Amino acid sequence: MSREIVLVGRALGAPSAERALGDLASRLAERLNAQLHLDVRIDTAMLDHGERSLHDALDGCLDSGADHVLVVPVQIPRDRYLETWTAKAIAHWRERGAARVAGARGAVPDVRIAAPVSQTAELVQALCAVVDGPSRAVTESPESFRSPSWSDLGEHRHHVLVCRGPRCSSHGSPAVADALGACLRDGPVGYDDVLVTNTGCLVPCNLGPIVVVQPDDVWYTSVDADAVRRIVDDHLAGGRVVEDLCTPRSRRSAPHETPVEEHHASVEPPGQRHQASMRPPEQHQASTVPTGQRHQASTVPPEQHHASMMSTPQENA
Repeated sequence: MSREIVLVGRALGAPSAERALGDLASRLAERLNAQLHLDVRIDTAMLDHGERSLHDALDGCLDSGADHVLVVPVQIPRDRYLETWTAKAIAHWRERGAARVAGARGAVPDVRIAAPVSQTAELVQALCAVVDGPSRAVTESPESFRSPSWSDLGEHRHHVLVCRGPRCSSHGSPAVADALGACLRDGPVGYDDVLVTNTGCLVPCNLGPIVVVQPDDVWYTSVDADAVRRIVDDHLAGGRVVEDLCTPRSRRSAPHETPVEEHHASVEPPGQRHQASMRPPEQHQASTVPTGQRHQASTVPPEQHHASMMSTPQENA
């Protein structure tokens, strides 16, 4: 009878979190072997924002033939989000694992969840040891907290949001984020043109992995590495929405706003957006309406205002 342990945490955008959790797993394995003579395989996973998801770790347990798996939420202070979604992720994986082994020899291992580390008395003892242990002086400069570069808004044309929540992580968002980074390093557009933000849950989890391109309000769903290449080449570089990869989003209209009923088939290619806004000074001055006339000039019937805000497909092409 084989038993394995999976330590699961939350990266929350910290690149060192997975390394720290891996180091903790190594030390735990050494202690269990030395004190309890247990030769147990210990793996690690991140519920969200990590490179290795809980589904990946449980797949490894299944492949190694484990009969029992103990999943240990490792988060201080106690994180009920981690505990709740770890349980849901296990339930989803168990269903998928049962389908995977159906008709084959073997069975899905019994997966259980350990008590939260933060609720153990031993944690208080560990904190007492830290409080009574050595410390260091703070030598960092306050200037590092308020770097001047953090006052500058970037010149990027697009802001790309990559969902790294628990469910998109289980669907493969770590590989999507890696593929996007590789594409932006290789070109034809790069990080000067595109700001990438790894986000928490973006809500439509069943459609994950999800990638959103702003300000175009385009939601790409069920994205994989091949889809990322098309999004970068066609949309971010070429200005053409990859229609077969995106899912239209229903949007509430603000008060007094005319609803947009059609999703435009294309967006402005890089470079044209800024060129269109550059007008000679004399034209800019000529378009400035005197204060008393501004509101009169803008008062038009709603249908005319709607027509002036909408362009034909030929104009968008």
